Amino acid sequence: AAGALEKLPVAKVTNLARALDEADAAGYTIYAAGGAAPGTDGKPGSGPRNPFTEPLRTPAVLVLGNEDSGIRPNVAKRCHFTLSIPMARDFDSLNVAQAGAILVGCFAARRHKG
Repeated sequence: AAGALEKLPVAKVTNLARALDEADAAGYTIYAAGGAAPGTDGKPGSGPRNPFTEPLRTPAVLVLGNEDSGIRPNVAKRCHFTLSIPMARDFDSLNVAQAGAILVGCFAARRHKG
């Protein structure tokens, strides 16, 4: 909702890859969700992480992929970790707004956990 814009830091950038390079240099952990397989966890083939059980580092940037084509390879390779929301069945899926809300909730739960 528009009210969240008053509370969350949001940035509009012209070049996402360059902005992620700057975030990385500033010490942010960069997470991808939505179709970013290459370079997951910095190692090919390491697989996505479950955001409900894995530790989530902050400060962080969360990159959400397009519902059809995911995250572009040039952006995906800049992400430190890939997150994947576990689903009950193979055919279940979420749209990007639902997935983003769940993932932001996971980060918020960790922050308020102790």
